[in-house]
Amino acid sequence: MYASKADFNLSVGHWGALDGSNEWQDCDSVVVFGLPTMPSAWAVCRYAALQGGVDTDWLASSHRPFVDHKDIRSALRSGQTDIQIIQAINRIRCRKVVDSEGNCLPSDIFILLPTGDQGDQRIETIKKAMPGIKVRDWVIEGLSAKTKTKGMQHKGSKGQTSILNYLANVPVGSYSASLLRKDIKISKSTLSRFQRTLDDIHSETRKTLLGFNVVFHKGGFGRGSDCVYEKRE
Repeated sequence: MYASKADFNLSVGHWGALDGSNEWQDCDSVVVFGLPTMPSAWAVCRYAALQGGVDTDWLASSHRPFVDHKDIRSALRSGQTDIQIIQAINRIRCRKVVDSEGNCLPSDIFILLPTGDQGDQRIETIKKAMPGIKVRDWVIEGLSAKTKTKGMQHKGSKGQTSILNYLANVPVGSYSASLLRKDIKISKSTLSRFQRTLDDIHSETRKTLLGFNVVFHKGGFGRGSDCVYEKRE
């Protein structure tokens, strides 16, 4: 999604139709929602095309070392995601040189990334591809972590941030509350507190979810019922 502050024009693009485009070269800001992820079969086909066929043991393994990579299948998929992110970012005016030192006009880039090593690695890759870029946290209303008097992060707030980051980056599909708890490793009480905030249709948390194209379906009554988060295109 691309926007120009000068006249508040808004333009929308999507993964698969961005690379090399000059359509947004005068925009001063880019907001990236969601990350492109190639299917596992893509990485297998790419590797096999360049290195030769692979056997069943290679396909079944979770450890496929190649040169400096512990698992080349994962490395190929991750690398392709990095390439597409950098391509998307550089569709705006930061791609245009404005002086003899190679500088560009000020540009703002907003991107949602997973927490932990995966997100940190994405940032380092972007910094390497775009020397001199300044990185800071993107504070979104409703996601700011509250702190206790001793400076420790409030568990409920941290859990809420983890849930929203997870839902912002998952592919299109349906995710049960129990699956979400297992993937993020949060307690049942933390998720329950989060889901109670969604009962208010005017809550900032609910609005944030809708911004991620995520719809919350509350579970029914009775044992075994489960809430579902539906990520839409």
